[in-house]
Amino acid sequence: MDKKLVMAVAGSGKTYLICNSIEPEKRNLILAFTHENIKNIHYELLERFGAIPEKTIVSTFHGFLFGRV
Repeated sequence: MDKKLVMAVAGSGKTYLICNSIEPEKRNLILAFTHENIKNIHYELLERFGAIPEKTIVSTFHGFLFGRV
């Protein structure tokens, strides 16, 4: 199982990197701190796959911790 943590400054391409490196047939968990980042991730995934891949969960960090996924 591969695990990645991507940390970089704003505007460096984190969202693009993450959304273009996932494998839709595998389980993916993408966490972000803000709802705006979640919107950007959804947009990138829709651009690439046409839909959020079935085995992919996109959530805020707090939503994941408090079971709102």
